[in-house]
Amino acid sequence: MKLNSFNCLGTFRVLLLGSCLSFLLVMTGCGGEDKTSVNPAPQPTTANTTPPAKAPMQAVPPRGSTSAGGGDSACTDSRQANFAWINSTAYTFKFSALTGNQAKPKAESTIKPGATFQNVDGLTWKIDVYDSAGQTLLYPTTAILMCNSNQNNLYSYVMDDQYKITWTYTEYKNNQSYQNMTINLAPPVVTNSGWVSGMGNSLSTATEGNSFWGIDYGDEPDRWTVTSDAIYQLNQGIDYNGGTNYGSRAFPVALGTDFVATPGPGGAKDGLWQLDIKAGTTGLSNDSYIETFYLAERINPAVGTSNYMDGSPKGGKNNAPGGWGLEIDIMETRWNAGGGRIGPQINLPTGLGGNNSTFTGWTTDSTYYNTVLGLWSDPGIGGMPNPQFVTYGALIRGNSLWIYAYKPDGSFWYSTPEIKNSGTYAYTSPLYPYIGTWADPTNYGTETINNVTKTGYSNYIYLSADDPKIQGFNPYDNPDKFGAALKLLK
Repeated sequence: MKLNSFNCLGTFRVLLLGSCLSFLLVMTGCGGEDKTSVNPAPQPTTANTTPPAKAPMQAVPPRGSTSAGGGDSACTDSRQANFAWINSTAYTFKFSALTGNQAKPKAESTIKPGATFQNVDGLTWKIDVYDSAGQTLLYPTTAILMCNSNQNNLYSYVMDDQYKITWTYTEYKNNQSYQNMTINLAPPVVTNSGWVSGMGNSLSTATEGNSFWGIDYGDEPDRWTVTSDAIYQLNQGIDYNGGTNYGSRAFPVALGTDFVATPGPGGAKDGLWQLDIKAGTTGLSNDSYIETFYLAERINPAVGTSNYMDGSPKGGKNNAPGGWGLEIDIMETRWNAGGGRIGPQINLPTGLGGNNSTFTGWTTDSTYYNTVLGLWSDPGIGGMPNPQFVTYGALIRGNSLWIYAYKPDGSFWYSTPEIKNSGTYAYTSPLYPYIGTWADPTNYGTETINNVTKTGYSNYIYLSADDPKIQGFNPYDNPDKFGAALKLLK
């Protein structure tokens, strides 16, 4: 799915809220805005634009916990803990932007691998993680001193707002709480084992030197599982880090040394992206979930919602910290071009509207802003939920775009004709394919929010625009060269 006007597979942000200051999960929704309906629903900016209800959690987290206890909040008074931090990692930590009465360590201080920093004091610490030599920035974070909600218990603990650094209590001596600092820079990823992921390996966990579908948000246990040679995303609300998450979004990322990210297979400005999808929802306009496969820019290939860009009028500012960018919705359920044609919707959102005055769309021609070319009821599709996998794809060659689909038996279903890039926006960031599902209970209702469904994905293919298999061909004029033909050749 996508963010805002596009298929924004919902972005997720961890927010520290005012007085209750619990960590809540907020998703950025990605359904394309339906401009063709008589009374179009407002375009979501996130998969869940309102902080979900808090999930039941333990009152006091154990020492070393990476999740806030229910009712716990960031410390705001002089109750600052006196810590000794032990760097039990192979990385160098540098500090800046401190808050607190007697904030220590001071800005520009460092804790080298294996070192201990005594008399740590403060309320928040901006911590940048560098390589062992302290030269290359790997990961920025903010550490927050959390206070227990029980006023009779002055217990406090340190928590990383991105859940990568962990402070594990070891002992208390000399009026200080000694804590080991450990870190895991590996991003959350979808397993490559058991399905044709297109990532070039069958590894199950994030590994340096390999590519994966990186998860921007929605990496709860059992969210992504492999069944019968395909990966499935569970469409169900799952309590997570103090809130409820309704979806997930993933894109290809290549992981280098220290998990430094570069674009994975398909992170490119042009080429062919193709994927088999088994949609699991009703596909109707009253369904709470939006299933998606789309292309969108990113400001950075690193996993995390802060790098996500959106093409909807609202999403760029409100839900995609990276701002507005080019988005191409290859397939999305629920929208149905206003409800008149019930099938997978194509959308080329413009980014215009709300606070944005910069056109970021592919074309100024409104023909494909919200379009359904094939119906779920067409012969050979089987209705919704899909009984079999359907193939969807997009080809960008220079200033030309085609969006297409093939039926489960491999026969041609539909394709747009050539769509020329007529916009003034020059996208400078690579496009990334996104897969996932999202829901927005506040804006799109809860009629089917508790219906447990699954969306399947398999046979992902990326080819360069001049790959010999497709060079000189397009799916509209040469349908025999795409779809199943590419799967047989890959």
